Amino acid sequence: MGQIVIRKLDDEILEIHRRRAREKKRSLEQEIRELITVSARPSRDDIVKQVQDIAAMTPALPKGKTRPKAEDLIRADRDSR
Repeated sequence: MGQIVIRKLDDEILEIHRRRAREKKRSLEQEIRELITVSARPSRDDIVKQVQDIAAMTPALPKGKTRPKAEDLIRADRDSR
């Protein structure tokens, strides 16, 4: 695993994170690790964009047609066995 060193961190900011870590009964290192991990997760906008990209790959149905219901597909698959 990688490591980083953060220099020139404001003492007030560091104390805020120390206090939060104490409140959660964990180390400052674990608190900062959690913050970094959470901030690396995709944003809501990133997820929405992914969903839109996937939806754009789905071909449009001809007018008046509907997609089959999941339960009908499952039933048909079971009946085919």
